[in-house]
Amino acid sequence: MALLEAHPETDFEFHAVWVDVLDSDSPAAAASAALFLDDPRVRHFHDRERRFGRLLAPRVGMPAARDLLDDWQSSVDEQDRVFTRDFLTGPATAYDWIAFFGPDARWTSEPELPAPTAAVVQMAPDTWRGIDPARFFWGPGMAAELRRLADLHVAR
Repeated sequence: MALLEAHPETDFEFHAVWVDVLDSDSPAAAASAALFLDDPRVRHFHDRERRFGRLLAPRVGMPAARDLLDDWQSSVDEQDRVFTRDFLTGPATAYDWIAFFGPDARWTSEPELPAPTAAVVQMAPDTWRGIDPARFFWGPGMAAELRRLADLHVAR
């Protein structure tokens, strides 16, 4: 990942939380995805119950999927071919986000997660109403934004 490659000597922790929202998500899928972030500074977690995703959602403005079904002109029955039913009907769950937390951030108790100092999402902006449009990135744009944010956080 460009973020890690750009700062090979930097002392920081990177927590990759693999959140189950797709029907294809599983411990094996999370382990396979983890191979793309092969760096000793990365700690991987599989969030089958979406606990971390639900704690992060209000911090980044992620709406609940159930609140967007009308926007998508779709139904739970149509979308559950892709997403898990409880993701579609449950509380807001953040996924495909990269959040930066400052060196003083401490997660001392659930359900209070520290506010990220920056966060970006790898999604299509037209599908997720309510998220700040400046947070959406994809492909080369995402890599460039992650490098920019990492540089800002490393310089602190």
